[in-house]
Amino acid sequence: MIAAEVNVLDRVFSYCDNILEGRIKAGKKHIWAVKRFLKDFEDCQNDDSPFYFDEVEGDDFYWWSREFHHVEGVLAGKPVELTDFQLFISVNIFCFKKKRNGARRFRKVYIQLARKNAKSQFLAIVGSYIAFLGDEKQRMYIAGWQKDQSDEVYIAVRDGIGSSELLSGKWKESYGKIEVLNNGSVVVPLSRETRKQGDGKNPSVGIVDEYHLHETSEIYDVLNSGMVARKEPLMFIITTAGFDLSRPCFTEYEYVSRILDPDDPIENEDYFAIICELD
Repeated sequence: MIAAEVNVLDRVFSYCDNILEGRIKAGKKHIWAVKRFLKDFEDCQNDDSPFYFDEVEGDDFYWWSREFHHVEGVLAGKPVELTDFQLFISVNIFCFKKKRNGARRFRKVYIQLARKNAKSQFLAIVGSYIAFLGDEKQRMYIAGWQKDQSDEVYIAVRDGIGSSELLSGKWKESYGKIEVLNNGSVVVPLSRETRKQGDGKNPSVGIVDEYHLHETSEIYDVLNSGMVARKEPLMFIITTAGFDLSRPCFTEYEYVSRILDPDDPIENEDYFAIICELD
């Protein structure tokens, strides 16, 4: 596919059709997420909807992603080409907006996905898009239960923006954080000690990585409670499946499963979720 010919929304709708028609195999909750998107898109065409759909934002995010280049493997040096699945997630996150103030509709995102699906690279593109192009000083915090988990996404951000000629000279790295020079936005990996020290104040983007490994919700709570002053905060939970049902990730999993279930009365207009699992 030639980049100049890409129509992001057409690709997303085609992806949804392929899911619903069974040409792409998907689990029940994945299908629920697709049906929710299509219903939300249709609903926001109505005059009385509190939301609207900004197609241009989806195109902007796609072109931003192509500033990133693969840094290793057989694709090293080539521009990133988002998959239809990644475009589906990105238009949900960025294109639904509130009519009253133009802010993003979704304030929380839950993604449950198997390993080796380029989640760190995708989160790096999302986080850098907000950090570099946001209207205000952005604070992006990356939090794993162990430091190496936080560092994985942080390194993906650093390598990604470092691979872009457009961004050359527009950021710096010092004292373990990335700073965007034109607006002062920062990207910071947080250690496990966050839950004791209370670091990560006033975040605009929080990424809680591999939540199934978190023994408590303390890191999530620190980031989430610090977002109250932000116009359009974005809290990410991204995880693979876990086995310990006593951990906070399972509670969150049960909750977002109910949001996705079209037959469940639970609704949350601020929360996007997608769960990719075997039925």
